[in-house]
Amino acid sequence: MTRGRIGTRGHWVAGTSAALAVAGLLRVDGALLAVSAAGLLLLGVAWVLGRANVSQLAARLEGPRAVVAESPARARLTLSNRRRWLDGFRLGISISGPGRMALEMAVPWVPAGSQAGGGLAFQAPDRGLAEALSVEARSDFPWGLFEFRSEWRLEQEMIVLPRPIRPPARAWGWERGGETPARSWLEEPGDRRGLRGYMAGDRVKTIRWPASVRSAARGGGLMVAEPDPPGGRDEEVWLVFHSCGDGGLIRPARFERAVSLLWGETERLVGMGRTVVWLADFLEWVPQRMARRSDLAEAGEILARARRASGTQKHEVLGRLAETRGPIRVFSDQAAAHWQAWLSDPESAVDVVRFEKGGLR
Repeated sequence: MTRGRIGTRGHWVAGTSAALAVAGLLRVDGALLAVSAAGLLLLGVAWVLGRANVSQLAARLEGPRAVVAESPARARLTLSNRRRWLDGFRLGISISGPGRMALEMAVPWVPAGSQAGGGLAFQAPDRGLAEALSVEARSDFPWGLFEFRSEWRLEQEMIVLPRPIRPPARAWGWERGGETPARSWLEEPGDRRGLRGYMAGDRVKTIRWPASVRSAARGGGLMVAEPDPPGGRDEEVWLVFHSCGDGGLIRPARFERAVSLLWGETERLVGMGRTVVWLADFLEWVPQRMARRSDLAEAGEILARARRASGTQKHEVLGRLAETRGPIRVFSDQAAAHWQAWLSDPESAVDVVRFEKGGLR
């Protein structure tokens, strides 16, 4: 779709031409009428050339399919001029996408039947997902008398993932039937069971130096702690998300921050080899399991599309909490003061207020 509007210069030319035409008619002056006609002809030529300048253009965006909100990314934008007879001049190209993503590029000249482009840095302030991007070309060519805009859709999917926020470790205590487990079970892929010789790829922090010294005295080498394979302890962690709170205010920024907290903790746990189960009202309480890093791609798309659920009731939250089978964490866009008392283990609550601007991050 192409639109045009007259600019300041165009108003001056049109106004002057009209005034000269009136004066020429009143005075029966051919010279004034000729100048008026020349001004109107100039406007007509500018309209035709300007409209053609933004027509038959195509854009191609090369870059990541998924980016993280508030994080810089780079892409390459190429503008193609599909006309055979008219070069493109003084073009401004804008691409808008999910999460208020915006790319801008100025193209001074693109020959007919050719391309022009370059690399761009951009970032999206919010999360989101779009199956197509909006492209706009604008120009005031040839003489700044009119400004023309042409808009079209670029069929290219773009995902903006939420910015992950990871709560500090000291803010988390794991509910395991009254047991307070050693933190190592969350840091290692299994339970510690003994020692073995060092092998390439072992992390330095797993080296047991006292045992290594004794081994060296006997002519041996470094010794490291050997973990059992996963399965020795509960691995399935339930992350519950709800938007219910007695008397709590609805604040969109808090929902976005709560989603970021959920995403950050999910990435951390899956990266440590844990199976994560989401139980969320914005998923209509349908469990979503993630056991491998490859599952995070689908989970990211789910969060990019997520919209706050309305009307979630206290009995729904309590009923879903009763369905969990293992360690849990509870997230909400409502302050924990409004719902933490419902939990048998208040320490499982994540208070979104603590992570607001000026608070803990």
